[in-house]
Amino acid sequence: MPDLFGNFAASPRPTQYTEAMADKVVAKLLPDVVTWLGNDATLGEADDLKAVVWPSYRTSPGLYYIGDGFELAKELDWSGDSELVEIMDNADSYFDEELKTAVREWVALNNIEPAFKFGDPVAVTGGHFNGKVGSIAAIYPLEAVYVVNIPSLGHAPLGADGRPDTPNRCGTIGTHIPFENVEARA
Repeated sequence: MPDLFGNFAASPRPTQYTEAMADKVVAKLLPDVVTWLGNDATLGEADDLKAVVWPSYRTSPGLYYIGDGFELAKELDWSGDSELVEIMDNADSYFDEELKTAVREWVALNNIEPAFKFGDPVAVTGGHFNGKVGSIAAIYPLEAVYVVNIPSLGHAPLGADGRPDTPNRCGTIGTHIPFENVEARA
């Protein structure tokens, strides 16, 4: 079935963490964990890390999930300290990096291009802001995301340069909405 752009997508947009991502996160955490363990390091740390990290993120809501390095370190049962907590806090940003990479690969694989340009009037057709109307304030083609300025949410009016048209040029300009959740507004 064609997507909103008339293309036949090979797969839906990645929105959740995967076990393959967990393997990459563990590989990024492992050098710091081995350094922290010092002489107590064994060959089982990768398995121990994955056994704790993957179940914690497997059911997360996807991008921008806020993990808890303290809880992860506590589950490892390694008599951790604040240094281990700091190391484990990195799991969150590593998972986000992996999901962003997966989305960028999905965009490239499916040749997804923006259908709208700056200033176009649009309606949001899915997600939390379903039914809201606004205009395109910015475009992030590598992630297939628009920033939609939605006045009913209190977003600052935009000037011709795309910056907030307020006395001090400050304010929230919009909300990030995936390409596939935006349609032309009549």
